[in-house]
Amino acid sequence: MKNKVTVFCLLLFVLLVCSVSGFAQGVDVEELKKNLKEGIVFINYTGKPEFVETREEIIGIGKRLAELLKNNGREGRISLKYSVYHAAAPGVSNGLDADIISIDKDATVDHIDNIRRIVSGYLKAYYGYSFKDAELLAKFITIYNAVFRGNIDFFKKVYKPVVMSYISAKNAGLSTKYYEWPGKTRMVIPLTLEAGKGSLSSISTSEVTEKKVVEQMRKKQGRGLNERKEMVQLKEREVTEKSTKLTELKKSLEKEQETKAVTEKELAKEKQTLEEKKKGGTAGTGEIKEQVKKIKELEKKAAEQEKAVKEKEKAVTVQSRAIEEKNQEIKTERQQIAEDQAAVLAETGTAGKTAEGAGLQAKSITDTLYYLNLSGDSGSTGRSWSLIIIDPQKQRITEKASGLNNSTLQVSEKKVWFAGGRILVTAYIDNSRKTAKLFSLDPKKLKPVYLSDSEIYPTTYILPSDKFIYAVVSKGTGYFLGKFDSSLKLVKRSEIQISPDSYITVFNKAIYLNAENGSVVSLDTGTLKEISRVVKN
Repeated sequence: MKNKVTVFCLLLFVLLVCSVSGFAQGVDVEELKKNLKEGIVFINYTGKPEFVETREEIIGIGKRLAELLKNNGREGRISLKYSVYHAAAPGVSNGLDADIISIDKDATVDHIDNIRRIVSGYLKAYYGYSFKDAELLAKFITIYNAVFRGNIDFFKKVYKPVVMSYISAKNAGLSTKYYEWPGKTRMVIPLTLEAGKGSLSSISTSEVTEKKVVEQMRKKQGRGLNERKEMVQLKEREVTEKSTKLTELKKSLEKEQETKAVTEKELAKEKQTLEEKKKGGTAGTGEIKEQVKKIKELEKKAAEQEKAVKEKEKAVTVQSRAIEEKNQEIKTERQQIAEDQAAVLAETGTAGKTAEGAGLQAKSITDTLYYLNLSGDSGSTGRSWSLIIIDPQKQRITEKASGLNNSTLQVSEKKVWFAGGRILVTAYIDNSRKTAKLFSLDPKKLKPVYLSDSEIYPTTYILPSDKFIYAVVSKGTGYFLGKFDSSLKLVKRSEIQISPDSYITVFNKAIYLNAENGSVVSLDTGTLKEISRVVKN
């Protein structure tokens, strides 16, 4: 009873304030009640608008801001209604850069959907996001700015001083009340170092899904599962994009190292020639000077190449770390989404239907239904499966995994693993079905991204752990534990032979599996050398 009285008094107070301010007729009281229970809920104007703009016209505001910013480089203004500022300091290492969208004093926007349309129009036009991605990011950006509204201490910890020069405690972020938007709103859009046209990582998805933002979404009915799943999918595509860039960086680094090695070899040869000329005394002063000059030029060239190599090495390290961190982020969010989805199913009483669906032996990354379909007869060469994506709404196959030369991928074990935003399977590489390899597939098109050089036991257990993948490799007539990196390159192989059908698990930096004789053995995760054997009581 006491709580009801408190809520009533608070509602009454807010309504009185609004009526004095001349906004009472537009306050959605039902939304306000929900706000008290559910945290971040935006209060929109509900009266009759003076004039109506179409959805396209409102999106066009964001596009116009993007065009103005492109022309100016630092800011863009639409009269006294809307502004955008590009707050970036490339020379400052600590903190994030940001774009800031300001709702100025003459703005007439009065619904959160329209703010999101402005933001999505801007992201589409300036950074090249698809409309779907831009709309998703806009939703998270508005919630993010509402969660940290006026929290200047938070913004100081996250952003560079140049960003702070544009905001204050009075205007930082986004109020949940529409009548506080004009002249008092500067939405902060976090940028990454990769920000640029066409990059999925332009906006920091890690920052806009900050813990408190997700906590607010989890308070909503349905726990914001749809948006959170879509964000995980976006992050998975980010990882794919980052991995492609990393591969290119590594290739570029190899070329730089090769070029540097050639220069160093030439330099060593010229130095040796100079020493021989000095000892022999056959060269004149002019010839010696020319030789010294040539050596100095080569030394300068070698120094420049050394610098370029170190810069590339640093870039590879940074990109590798970014991928690792993003993968860990995805893994954590997937787990939380799965837990929340189970809780929602339990609350709505639809868990029974889901249990029935489990009989399909399907695996899922967020909303995608992957299914291993029986392929051909088992015969003497062993059973195989084809990996497909099923549209559960239309009940039809939308994609089918392809292998080498665009042939159908013949999966050798009815298991699918997910790691680093990709799908891992073991598959036969010829019709004899005696030799299998590890395939890393794009989760959307089911096309091979990477293929292991090493031969894999066709029905091996696969263990993605940390940033590596462990599987049973075959060499000659023996079987060993193989440790692969994200590009399926074999980086280590165990010295001891193991049972090919062994289960593999990691505990306290040790891998446990069955040795060739069936005994349980532990190996060091780094070196794959034997630590100890498990003995019976």
